[in-house]
Amino acid sequence: MFYSILLFMNRKDFVKAIVAFGCLKPLDGFSLENKQFRTRSYHVCMAPDILLANPAYIRAFKDVGIDKVWLTGFMYGYWYSKTPVLRKARRLLNEAGIAAGIINVPLGHPGDSLGSRSGDVPLTPPPHWEMKIDINGKRISGTHIFPGAVKENLEALRILRDDDFKDFFLDDDFRLAVSPGQIGGNFDDSARRVFLDIHNYNERDWQMILSNIRQRKLDHKLKSFIDYQCDLLSGAFKSISRVSRNRTGNMIMYLGSEKAGIRLKDYSGFPFRVGESAFNDESFRSVKSKTNELFSVLFHRQFTTPELAYSETTAFPHDKLSAENLCAKLCISTLADVRNTMFMSGLTPFPLSYWQTLKPAMQEHSRIHTKVAGAKAKGILKGFFGEYARYVGKDDPYSLFFAIGIPFEISVTTSIEEDIVFMGDEDAQAFTEGLVPGLRSGQVIHRLKGTGVKGMHVEEKLEALFRWKNERLHLWKDVPYVQEDEPVVCRWYPAVNLVLLWNLAAVKRTVTLKWKEKKYTVTIEKLKLAEVSL
Repeated sequence: MFYSILLFMNRKDFVKAIVAFGCLKPLDGFSLENKQFRTRSYHVCMAPDILLANPAYIRAFKDVGIDKVWLTGFMYGYWYSKTPVLRKARRLLNEAGIAAGIINVPLGHPGDSLGSRSGDVPLTPPPHWEMKIDINGKRISGTHIFPGAVKENLEALRILRDDDFKDFFLDDDFRLAVSPGQIGGNFDDSARRVFLDIHNYNERDWQMILSNIRQRKLDHKLKSFIDYQCDLLSGAFKSISRVSRNRTGNMIMYLGSEKAGIRLKDYSGFPFRVGESAFNDESFRSVKSKTNELFSVLFHRQFTTPELAYSETTAFPHDKLSAENLCAKLCISTLADVRNTMFMSGLTPFPLSYWQTLKPAMQEHSRIHTKVAGAKAKGILKGFFGEYARYVGKDDPYSLFFAIGIPFEISVTTSIEEDIVFMGDEDAQAFTEGLVPGLRSGQVIHRLKGTGVKGMHVEEKLEALFRWKNERLHLWKDVPYVQEDEPVVCRWYPAVNLVLLWNLAAVKRTVTLKWKEKKYTVTIEKLKLAEVSL
């Protein structure tokens, strides 16, 4: 088998094999053991030993309607849980009518991103695993594809598959960048030589690539380096998924894209967890953090179907995002038509008391989601996350316009037929240089300052965006919108004559939705959704 020969390959042969394997497409569809005939499905990630030691969690999961629990298995060279423990946890869950899957952590989190309560989980892979060298010469564990890591992950999947586990996810350290906004890859001498040889580049080309990475300047040589990293990651994923009979999903980091080695189109057809970023109350508090999360989820939804999409409804550390804010995160999945909510908190579960708050919110979102599932949201404003943002961007999208109460969409392509397009800095600079075709200058809104920049500069602050909005309200006669200057997301579903409003403020708001000649007075509880039937 493929995994049995990896250790006998030199690095160059391994790269060629893994890249070729990356061209494969999924063979079979992913299916849940516990199929649900309703719109919204709820899942939990859980350490099996904690589950076995605390049966109250299973009772709580059954009470709130959890469909599946994903158990921690293999973690970057170690078995967190051996198969007898996993089997016992699966049996108890199945007896409660809850399905079980496996989450493996394939490469290694950069830092203690797991939050082990006991402290007995190694923070780095074992000594025989290779470390990578970043562009600054620093040695880093994790986020590195090499033959030994792929072989051990393949073997772990085979063991779990043969033990009759069927569905798997790879945790989101399965990437080649340590953090969002970073251009990833391995820069050690051996990896450099293989890359240069495969692409017939020389040392001068390599120095140019390094310079362009530091300047975030995308040209065809830097693009070939980033595409090469994507080939490595996609090839490894496809080989792992083949062993699991194509029932492995990938967890994508916040705004995860090519710069992190993640070529999103390669994961279409597989279970696909969309990336979020704010995992504690402090980071989730601002309006901008909420619109950034929604932007990331909507961006990732361009590459997967609602049925295969999973949320990143995460608290980390486990009790640092309140139950109330976890409920607020459910709004993102409903607005983006993400059918599977995946509750996560590292290796330590949410406090049991959280489920008392989550239960009614889960039921409410299931009800609302049924009304808009499959319906296309229409908008006159367009958020754009193009090639330059994906390859060399800092992952700071222009997202705050979501909060001004005007219907919007998001896209990775542009069209002259679109109304107003909001661009982040890298895409706006590329547009100025004539590298983003299909738009007129008058269509583009950006944050860049200075002479010669095409498009309109609007500072990404609510007061500036509300001023811009109020200057144009008279133009939007056939579009529903919120009249007041309040931070509210407005999603419009014409096919079902419905508008959803998400109150981004931590206080109750009453706003006016104007639609043609009609006005609707709508009271929205703090951080919740309200429905308006047109």
